[in-house]
Amino acid sequence: MKKRILRILYFAMWGLLTCGVFTLMGYTNAEQNGTYCKQVIINIDYGKSDTLISRQDVRNILKFSGNRLKGEIIGYINFERIEKELRKQPYVSSVEVFNNLEGTVEIDIIQRQPILRVFNVKNESFYLDASGKVLPSIQCFQHGFPLQMASSGNHS
Repeated sequence: MKKRILRILYFAMWGLLTCGVFTLMGYTNAEQNGTYCKQVIINIDYGKSDTLISRQDVRNILKFSGNRLKGEIIGYINFERIEKELRKQPYVSSVEVFNNLEGTVEIDIIQRQPILRVFNVKNESFYLDASGKVLPSIQCFQHGFPLQMASSGNHS
């Protein structure tokens, strides 16, 4: 009989503990979704490369795609849409957007690393990164890469 009571108490304790954890998680999620975005932090890992995409570029992309973050309710911000919009940029290798409990939205970006500059027969240039992705040429960023002359006119 005593074993049966202890067993019931054991399962009741775990049941209450589980309910408590889910209640706290639900409260935290509801509290977080009602929090306003107070700050946006943009972190860009440039690796060993020069700057190809700047924080201001990211702010402009967010602005023109209709993603006003600061002052918005965290629960209404579509993080996946922001990530998708930033991944469209040719110099972005990966992006992660997330928030914390204090109302800060963080955007972590890893920039692509160009390794080769290619000129085609029309004297147009572009870059290749380590994965073979074609990156458009930037006027202010044209130094320090091996050059390759392409024999065909197309690079895409």
